[in-house]
Amino acid sequence: MTRQHIRFSALRSIFWGTLLLFLDFDLNFRFGFSFTLTLPLLPDCLGFWLVGRGTRALAADRPSLGLLAPFWLALGLWSLQQFFPGLSPHIPGALSLLAALVRMYADFQLFTDLAGLAEDLLPGTPLPRQLRSARTAAVLLTTLFYFQDLLLRAPWLTVAAGAAGFCARVYILLRLWQLSRAMAPAPEAGG
Repeated sequence: MTRQHIRFSALRSIFWGTLLLFLDFDLNFRFGFSFTLTLPLLPDCLGFWLVGRGTRALAADRPSLGLLAPFWLALGLWSLQQFFPGLSPHIPGALSLLAALVRMYADFQLFTDLAGLAEDLLPGTPLPRQLRSARTAAVLLTTLFYFQDLLLRAPWLTVAAGAAGFCARVYILLRLWQLSRAMAPAPEAGG
C-alpha cells in the first residue's frame, strides 16, 4: 500500500470517527426505579478509536499526530460511562472538566496538525486556513456544550447555540471530507 493510500485511509478514518462523535443515538432500558442501562447505537468510544487510528497512521507524516494517541485512548475510556448514565451524578465535576479540556486540546492539536499536513502536501490551497477555522469551531463547540447547563436558563439561547453547533459540525465534517478527497490516490490506469 502506498503512502498516499495510507493517508487517504487515515483521513477517512478521522472523518468517520468525527461523524460518530457528533451523532448520538441511544436505546435506554429502565429496570425498576433505580437502574437504567443505556445502549449507545453509535458509541463515542468507537469514534475516538477511529480518530486515534487515523492519527496513528498519519504519524509518519506529522509525528505530533502520533503523540495524540494516549489522549484518544483516554477519551475513549472516559466515554464508556455513556453506557451507565446513572453514574454521571456521582462523577466529580472537576473530572468532567478535565475530560472536556483533554477533548479540547486533542481537537485543537488534531486540526492544527491536519492544517500543517495540508500545507506540506497541498501548497497554495485554502484548505490549511479552512482547517484552522474548523479547529476554532471545534474548540468553541466543546466549550459551548460543556457549559450548556448555563444556557438552559434562556430557551432562545439554547436554540441559537444548538443551531450554531449544528453549523459548526457540518463545517468541520466538510473540511475533513475535503482534505480526504484531496489526498485520494490517483486512479490506476487499468487495461
